[in-house]
Amino acid sequence: MPSDTLNVASTEEILVRLLHNLKASYIREENYQMALRAVDLLIELCPDDPYERRDRGFLLHQLECPQVAINLNLLTRATDKFPLLRTLIFLL
Repeated sequence: MPSDTLNVASTEEILVRLLHNLKASYIREENYQMALRAVDLLIELCPDDPYERRDRGFLLHQLECPQVAINLNLLTRATDKFPLLRTLIFLL
């Protein structure tokens, strides 16, 4: 493979990829507390990513945490950028 086909990843991109892998691994192991820590870090790095907020809500629910309602409220704010998300939240 020619070396010019590989793109150099930034430190942040590598960290995000690592955290996604950790999150997936922890969820598979049902270690929701550690998965939540990974998601919290991902939200710090990617604050506009609605999928991380969705995953945070899922993990809080799995941990039977009352913050789910607060998290859902934050997710609802993201619906301006994602109209389909507004419809899905309405259906919940």
